[in-house]
Amino acid sequence: MKQFLAKGNHKSGHIDHVYEIQVLSYFDEDEQVYYAICPALDIVGGGKTEEEAITSFNISLDEFVKYTCNKRTIARELMRLGWEVHLKGRNHFKAKSPSVEELKNNPEWAEVWAKAPHVANRTVQLAA
Repeated sequence: MKQFLAKGNHKSGHIDHVYEIQVLSYFDEDEQVYYAICPALDIVGGGKTEEEAITSFNISLDEFVKYTCNKRTIARELMRLGWEVHLKGRNHFKAKSPSVEELKNNPEWAEVWAKAPHVANRTVQLAA
C-alpha cells in the first residue's frame, strides 16, 4: 500500500476551501484493480492502473467538496465521519481528520488495512 498526500482547494462564493488529506493506494489481486482510498472521507477511486485509480479518486473528492460546500454541509459531514471540527465564525472552520490509528481500528476499513504492509509517500494535486 502506498500513502499519498492529496492537496487542493475549492472556491465557494467568497470562501476558499483548502485541504490536505492522506490517500492510500493498493492493488487488489483478486479483483485485478488498483484502488486509491481515503478512509477519513470514505472516498474510493479505482482503475486498471494506479494513475487511473488516482484520477478516479480525484474526481470523487472534487465532487464531494463541491457538493458539500454548495449545500453548506461540509463541516457537518466531516463531523459525521469522525473529524474534529472547530467552527471559526459562520463561514469558517478548521478540521482535523481522525488519526491513522483511529482509522485502523474502524472495522469497516479493516480489510483494506490488512492488504498492504508497504507505505510510500507521494503528492497528488487535484485539478482546478
